[in-house]
Amino acid sequence: MAIHVCLIRGEGHEKAAGRVEEELERAGLAISSHEGCDVAVVVGRDRDVLRFLQEGGPRTPPVLGVDVLGGSSFLAEIPISDVHRASDRLASGDYKVEKVLRIMVIADNREILGLNEVAVFTNKSAILLEYELRVDGRLIWRDYADGVIVATPTGSTAYALSAGGPVLHRRLSALVVVPVNSMDMSRRPLVIPSNSKVSVEKPSRPCEAIVDGISRIRIRRSLKVSRGPPALFVRLNRGQDLALEKRLSISRELGKMPPSAKLVYKLLEYEGPMSLEELRRKGLLPDRTVRSALGLLLDAGLIRSKTSLRDARRRTFMLSS
Repeated sequence: MAIHVCLIRGEGHEKAAGRVEEELERAGLAISSHEGCDVAVVVGRDRDVLRFLQEGGPRTPPVLGVDVLGGSSFLAEIPISDVHRASDRLASGDYKVEKVLRIMVIADNREILGLNEVAVFTNKSAILLEYELRVDGRLIWRDYADGVIVATPTGSTAYALSAGGPVLHRRLSALVVVPVNSMDMSRRPLVIPSNSKVSVEKPSRPCEAIVDGISRIRIRRSLKVSRGPPALFVRLNRGQDLALEKRLSISRELGKMPPSAKLVYKLLEYEGPMSLEELRRKGLLPDRTVRSALGLLLDAGLIRSKTSLRDARRRTFMLSS
């Protein structure tokens, strides 16, 4: 029985997607539409995988991510150099499908699925947020902080880790709540069962929830987070422990840096290559702060830059391979 594959082309990666399509067809795989396909092959970077999972909703097919950026992806199962072998394994059915925990985020009558996390911050930079955290209806704390993050095990090695949260094993059925720069020095991250119902209530200022760095929801009265339908990932033979090791190494470097550097790094991770002006606008940070953050990240080897061929004064910054 032929396996039907849908091909998702990440923005700016059409050429790489064309190469992947040729390999899939060579292996005898049927290229079909999203509806009813057995495997979705997403060509690009982590943001493309996250966007596909969000837009696809609760019934997205198993995802196989193809990394085109030379090792800077954490969600992609294979590098594009291995697409020949991966196509043959897909065609023969030599793969496994893993269920990965997701969260359902509800605010302002909108529902969004998140694979990594939901982060709650005020609409304006450098303004503290006062809020109440409840788990299963019980008040856990009232806090005064930059914000708060609710993350899955997958997301525990992403934004939450940079904010001081613990690493959750990817197979652990749990969530972690991480206050961001709390004014209460005794405040610590909270690990809770994945079937818990979390709510962030009574925000003192206008704020918004950012889901996986992609979707933004305005919060008027409260934000609710609960376990959502799982995401499905195709697993071949890439060791996920290697991805975790890479995350931890990056986290150790980021842990030595100020919050502005962590924010700039996360913007580049989620948004892709950006200029100084784009980083300043997206991060709501002063020009001097962004320049300082970029200098620290460049010195640590976490990012690299490329000069525009059209304008030597314009530089684009991106994650290192």
